Amino acid sequence: MKSSKIFPILLLFLSATFAWGQKRSVSIDPKSYEIENLGDSVNSTYDELGPVMTPDGQTLYFAIDGRQDNLFGADESQEIWFCTKRPDGKWSKAKRMPLPFNLEQFNSVESVTPDGSTLIIRGAFKNGKYKGPGFSASNRTANGWSVPQQLEIEGFQEMNKGVFTNAVLANNGKFLILAFSEVKNSEASDLYVSTLKEDGKWSRPQSLGADINTNVSEDTPFLAADGKTLYFSSDRPGGLGSHDIYIARREGDGWQKWSKPVNMGNPINTEEADTYYTMDATGEYAYLVADKNSKGGSDIVRVKLKEEFRPDPVVLVSGKVFNSKTRQPLDAMISYEVLPGGGELGVARSNATTGEYKIVLPYGKRYGFRAKAPGFISVSDNIDLSGLKADANQTASLMDTTLRNVSVLENKEQFVVAATGNTNDAVLNSDDTPLLPATSKDTTVSVGKIISRDLYLVPIEKNVVVRLNNVFFDFDKIQLNDASYPELDRVAEFMVENPAITIEIAGHTDAMGTDEYNLKLSEGRVTSVKDYLTSRKGLDPSRIVVHGYGESVPLADNETEEGRAQNRRVEFKIIKN
Repeated sequence: MKSSKIFPILLLFLSATFAWGQKRSVSIDPKSYEIENLGDSVNSTYDELGPVMTPDGQTLYFAIDGRQDNLFGADESQEIWFCTKRPDGKWSKAKRMPLPFNLEQFNSVESVTPDGSTLIIRGAFKNGKYKGPGFSASNRTANGWSVPQQLEIEGFQEMNKGVFTNAVLANNGKFLILAFSEVKNSEASDLYVSTLKEDGKWSRPQSLGADINTNVSEDTPFLAADGKTLYFSSDRPGGLGSHDIYIARREGDGWQKWSKPVNMGNPINTEEADTYYTMDATGEYAYLVADKNSKGGSDIVRVKLKEEFRPDPVVLVSGKVFNSKTRQPLDAMISYEVLPGGGELGVARSNATTGEYKIVLPYGKRYGFRAKAPGFISVSDNIDLSGLKADANQTASLMDTTLRNVSVLENKEQFVVAATGNTNDAVLNSDDTPLLPATSKDTTVSVGKIISRDLYLVPIEKNVVVRLNNVFFDFDKIQLNDASYPELDRVAEFMVENPAITIEIAGHTDAMGTDEYNLKLSEGRVTSVKDYLTSRKGLDPSRIVVHGYGESVPLADNETEEGRAQNRRVEFKIIKN
């Protein structure tokens, strides 16, 4: 792979692939790779540079250098182009990005968010005007794209004194990995991390530490969707050319401890400067720039990767947010967290016109996520990925199911998100989880599929009923599971924000056991919910009425496990507004 120039290219990729099963040893056998040119629709006789792939693999952004019809002419200028994937799997003819892009001499897409609705581009822009080095965000609108606005990174303008700058936005939207030099006019960058603050600005960049940074150059960082696997370019000793691509993995939750960087070898690395690297959500292929057998200049190609070069697996959760009453799309914030600990891991925003959203979740944990919009009661959902393992040779289909607040609209092959069998009531008491029969703790699923979840937000009105999808109890117990606390904390927050509201907390069971026992169980569970909201969160007890209904108000047939899972639920109803 070759790039004749090093431009400030920022790359974001979201990868889903095999789980780590054992210690990996890296091989750089070129016979293990197959290089594929993306063809005439993408590549031309000019230099194609800096590919950035959307996580769904449907849109490819890149820069073309030296075209005569560039705004600044053919001499040392580049503009942003894109292609979309057709239904037959081939790429559409490349098109130049419209305004407000391509107004400067060197233009590039640096990153794309999981939902494809926000692009990070090169340069600091304010009200559409270029202000200098940095990065800016442009959001998709009903009519195209918004005017780019600068990302405000504390101290960056003072710290950045070198020639080149790069950055990558983590898929959770909370971290920026930056490449720049604090030495005046230096071409040797180091890698830093900046964290998104509550005010929407970014923290002062901190070095990734001595495991990554050397006394030579580290640039064009690329953080995988697992949030741990880092790809970057470096001219450190031992490489094949002037710059090579390396891989390292973050150790722990901090940003200063990494595994020893490993050279990815030939043919990803060549005797030239290798700097560009991106992936879609499957993690199966790397997209790079190559000169060999090109259409003229450098071309964009893809290489199928061996397992040892892939990140840990992730799943892509995709859907739309609707007003449950009107069925109109909503502009909503979607946040997600690990259960039972809570604490926001990442955020996304649904498209105001279509309601579409996408979030990416790594394997190995259980997650809660919710949508929130002004004037609506936030709706939560949960996905248990703690027992999943990926297998490229096996697939599984979910059973078609209709959910109360979250629905799967199509009966299609997808990731499994939970399983019946040897599970506990904490997983199964939500009807929002599509089920696949299984008897073991680990469920094997195919790689690269998408979980479809539509979220229906309920307007704040009297008599509306909202299911608390993330309130959990262990089997046959009335005590709250710790994983319930984040959901109930949000109920408390809602009550504080709406002081005139009184609610009923309703508990329901399946039909396993006697009527009397189930009634007592449901009453005990909703009493535990009220105790948490009043004793732990300080709410006025007079604003919360509890009612246990036992098995008397089923939503589904109690003859199947799927039906019983739907019937085990906790709801709240606004009885005074």
